[in-house]
Amino acid sequence: MNTRCLSRIRNVAIPFFCLGLLAAQNVRLHAQSGLVALYTFKEGSGTNVTDVSGVGTPLNLVIPNPAAVRWLPGGGISIDSPVLIASPGPATKIIQAAVQSNELTVEAWVKPGNLLQSGPARVVTISQNASNRDFTMGQNGAAAGVDAFWIMRTRTPTSGVNGSANNSQFNMQPGTTQLKLQHLVYTRDAAGTDTFYLDGVLVEQRADFPGDFSNWNASYRLGLAQELDGTSTSPSRAWLGEIHKVAIYSRALTAQEVAAIADALVPKLEVADVTPARGTLFHPAASGLRFRAVALANNTIAQSDVQVTLNGQNLSSTLQFTGSNKDWQVTLAALQPNQPYTGEIAIKDNASRTRVFALDFATFTLRDDGLVALYTFEEGSGAVIRDRSETGIPLDLTIADASKVRWVPGGGLAVDQPVRIISSVLAEKIRQPIQQSGALTVEAWIRSAGTPSGSARIVTMSEFRINFPGSEADNSLRDFTLAQEGSTYQFYLRTSETDEAGRPPVETAELPISSPAHVVFTRETGGQARLYIDGKEVVNLTVAGNLSTWFEYRLSLGGELNEVTQAPADHRFRSWLGEFY
Repeated sequence: MNTRCLSRIRNVAIPFFCLGLLAAQNVRLHAQSGLVALYTFKEGSGTNVTDVSGVGTPLNLVIPNPAAVRWLPGGGISIDSPVLIASPGPATKIIQAAVQSNELTVEAWVKPGNLLQSGPARVVTISQNASNRDFTMGQNGAAAGVDAFWIMRTRTPTSGVNGSANNSQFNMQPGTTQLKLQHLVYTRDAAGTDTFYLDGVLVEQRADFPGDFSNWNASYRLGLAQELDGTSTSPSRAWLGEIHKVAIYSRALTAQEVAAIADALVPKLEVADVTPARGTLFHPAASGLRFRAVALANNTIAQSDVQVTLNGQNLSSTLQFTGSNKDWQVTLAALQPNQPYTGEIAIKDNASRTRVFALDFATFTLRDDGLVALYTFEEGSGAVIRDRSETGIPLDLTIADASKVRWVPGGGLAVDQPVRIISSVLAEKIRQPIQQSGALTVEAWIRSAGTPSGSARIVTMSEFRINFPGSEADNSLRDFTLAQEGSTYQFYLRTSETDEAGRPPVETAELPISSPAHVVFTRETGGQARLYIDGKEVVNLTVAGNLSTWFEYRLSLGGELNEVTQAPADHRFRSWLGEFY
């Protein structure tokens, strides 16, 4: 392994976890009247999502980067990294039917991958780009300073080409988006009444924005999980999570119809809070497989009806239960290090309904040197920077626009213009072990291109809430940031004794910045912190507190991570220009 640049952040183990829901059979899963497109994601493999509505010419969808998704057992697809799943041509049959009826229903059965997605992040959309659409169902909120919620934008002469003019975006309440499978239905009738249903229950309704669909654009395509101008390497309002069903109707379904569909789809049982979840378990510090077996409505679960099978062994007799027959907390303590596991969790309620959830994960142990993420910039071309730590699931980084960087011969990346270089998933393989140990080392071998006036982000796990009221200080959230301001290097570390932006920073005196610099920050469990430049200790002080206040962010190089929008290259983005080695 090339050891020129080692970020020795402590780690213990990383698992892989796959959750798949097996839907009930022989139930009424959708209405027939007015149905124009239906996707049930039962293909199981391949690069096509088939329109199974049986109406007109099938509007099939194409997955251009199959490595970005996982097909789920029993039906469903998991969007693990940014990808646009879209029709090759216009969504003509949907657009024509809706324009003729001036009514619409959009149904999506989904599970968000995280609660930070915003923009809004596109779940289902017929549109052209970030500013022009016929309709979009999406996720918004958390990065804007409120709990996540679902939204709908529908184009009419009143709401405009983006479906949001005159404050017309239709929102559920903050907190309605949750990390579980949710059944979303939006309807609009010819009178202009918008209605949102969540798991079969009417949660929002309004009649404030009259108008028809006469201004819809017939050239727009249907897309899932991203805006139509986005790609895997240059994402645009990307959404991550699971999609189990999408249906589109050219009429407004009734409340009774929505309730009947939801009753057939929404499980009366669920498995929640599963650990290991994908990329989050460390061994030997982890206490094993943990989950909740939850009975909804009037159902109950007996302990004997919770079964766990791993690697062909039924381990149900070793499960430990706390709670009640409505909500069991379940633990399986014995997991071995460096061991792959496949199997399932099966639960049955008092009405003999059964839900089966697939498990597929592996545990990984700590390397001797504690390395958890390593980027050596040896790729030489392309838009992906590989995590070469060989610890757990690689936390690769994506360059949003490769034209703004240059690969340096012999190893290195020159960032010539502001650009997003970020992980597609939350940096949990970094956060959790650091939070557990209270100690970390962050190392960067760099050459700066100038003396930025603000704290330009070199390496950061953070975000800036661009749409949240207040000052810049109020809107900066971070776990850690290595930054440069003028001719000084800074390290912001959030602890229980600092503010949520990690202030005040550990900071060097003014230094020469034109030559390559080897910058290392270390912090021991007891709080002793040091900054080294080219092997020489230049700062030694105590950063008090623990890391219990750390939150879930992605990893970013060369700029602040902004989940609300791709921020412009101004002070909010805090771009750093220079070379990484």
